[in-house]
Amino acid sequence: MSLLAITLLGSSILVTQVNDRAVQFSESVPYKEAQLIGQKVSYTFDYVKAEGKASKKLQFNSDLAKKYKITVKENSTTVGFDDGNVTVLNRYSGPELNLDASKVYEVSYNGSYHIK
Repeated sequence: MSLLAITLLGSSILVTQVNDRAVQFSESVPYKEAQLIGQKVSYTFDYVKAEGKASKKLQFNSDLAKKYKITVKENSTTVGFDDGNVTVLNRYSGPELNLDASKVYEVSYNGSYHIK
């Protein structure tokens, strides 16, 4: 019985520490920036498709904390950084795209996506 109690106590301490680390990670600056970048990219691709024959400038903040790897693929945008990645859903359909956060893009849709 005492062995079970010690095991439960140890498990609860471990779970609490893991949860604290997860909260710290999700509150970190790179995670928040990656999340905002992913949302912006997904919104841009969804917007031009919903509008039909529309185009929209996609530009990122020049003072980002880290270098992010942005990949747009079928139904998702993934933004990777040193400590992990963030995935945001979108309605994109087409070949996989790799974007650079230091560049400015013009995204348009006319039956298919075009990136300039």
